Amino acid sequence: MIIGRLFGYVCLMCMMITLGAEGLRLLEGNEDGFISIIDVFNIFEFNDVKSVNNGIETTRIPKLWQSAADYIVNFPELLAFFIAGILSLFISRDKMR
Repeated sequence: MIIGRLFGYVCLMCMMITLGAEGLRLLEGNEDGFISIIDVFNIFEFNDVKSVNNGIETTRIPKLWQSAADYIVNFPELLAFFIAGILSLFISRDKMR
């Protein structure tokens, strides 16, 4: 239970950091939409994203998996952290006896 709570609090803290980054982008005038998950991967230069994308393109049904992967990686990071944090806190809460 404590691990679920810690994960939830870490996700909510990351959401607050992302909210600050969104605020800075708003003040700078870069309003191209919300920061997505793929933007974060591009910031840290993970090569795994490119290998996963190449693996998706070589499957039997690349259009189906490509559209699903595009939806997931273009999901706003702010909402992803919020949903993961709230769900993990809700699941790991103390049960009423």
